[in-house]
Amino acid sequence: AGCFVARDGLMAAMLAEKGIEGISDLLEGEKGFFNVYFNGEYDREIILENLGQSYWGAGISYKPWPSTRLGHPYVEATLAIVKEHNIAYQNIDDITAIVGDFTRHQCEPLEIRQNPTSVVEAKFSIPYTVAVAAVRQKLTIGDFEPKMLKDKTVLEMASRVKYKVDDAFNRQGTHVPPGMVEIKTTEGEIFSKRVDVAYGNPANPIGWEALV
Repeated sequence: AGCFVARDGLMAAMLAEKGIEGISDLLEGEKGFFNVYFNGEYDREIILENLGQSYWGAGISYKPWPSTRLGHPYVEATLAIVKEHNIAYQNIDDITAIVGDFTRHQCEPLEIRQNPTSVVEAKFSIPYTVAVAAVRQKLTIGDFEPKMLKDKTVLEMASRVKYKVDDAFNRQGTHVPPGMVEIKTTEGEIFSKRVDVAYGNPANPIGWEALV
């Protein structure tokens, strides 16, 4: 939905530049946005505060991977581990995702999350997205094509992904909660990575080259 908001905002600005006018009372009119959706309860001064100086849009996050945002800390942690320690997927014994009250739902029921049958199920599955990251060391939109959901190598890896619930990873407010991944190799080594701020957040920014 965010992409449509950005597109519509840009189009509105271009139309205004051409002199095309919109509805004058769209927000505060009798049938305007605030009355219809908020029963007329709004504070005009707060809405106009720092108008033209402070831009909330500058604080939004970009999604580096085409899956649900809540699963991104786990993708990021997995990619960091396998790349930093040069771990081939053939040498991975099992993977544990440390989840909280909100993200645990992307691991439950585990059998279904390990074997998604639709694009939506795959995007909302930590076991699947983590398995793709471990096997292919990337996660792209092509990994969610129907034929890719049947990849035996990825599904076999997903079957090795388990989860552990820890209250330290519970969601607080509207921010994406932290995530942590532990990877155990066939040689018995254990590597872990915790991500407190998801990649793409202004506090953990994505560079222009990567964004493009």
